[in-house]
Amino acid sequence: MRFYSKVSLLLVAIVTASFFAPLISMFFKDIALESKPLPFALLVVIYGFIMHMFYNTHYTIRENILHVQSGFIKFRRIDIFSIKSVEPSRNLLSSPAPSFDRIKVRYGKWNMILLSPKDKKGFTEVLASINPEIESSILE
Repeated sequence: MRFYSKVSLLLVAIVTASFFAPLISMFFKDIALESKPLPFALLVVIYGFIMHMFYNTHYTIRENILHVQSGFIKFRRIDIFSIKSVEPSRNLLSSPAPSFDRIKVRYGKWNMILLSPKDKKGFTEVLASINPEIESSILE
């Protein structure tokens, strides 16, 4: 079962503004973009890569394993039986969660990962159906 990530438009706007602010500055200083094609191209490629990661982040549950993928990057597989808790989070740490509306998944002894499935309740219900020992304030 696959759950797609929620994408925060505010986060997209912040990333877009931070990437293209130098271009806006160049425009107002009347510097021609043609004179700086390599930096412009590099910005566009990196921006495209980040947007690809944002809009291609998903969480797949197969058997008892949670697979987390953000664009081309595959994160460590998580054994669902090692998950201790799932709770809402507003933590801004870098993570495979392109939204400010996140959940924190604690697993193993000290590990945690921040995710942002569109259907947080459905995602948590599927995890809990596999491992009923998971504590969650989302299902209350």
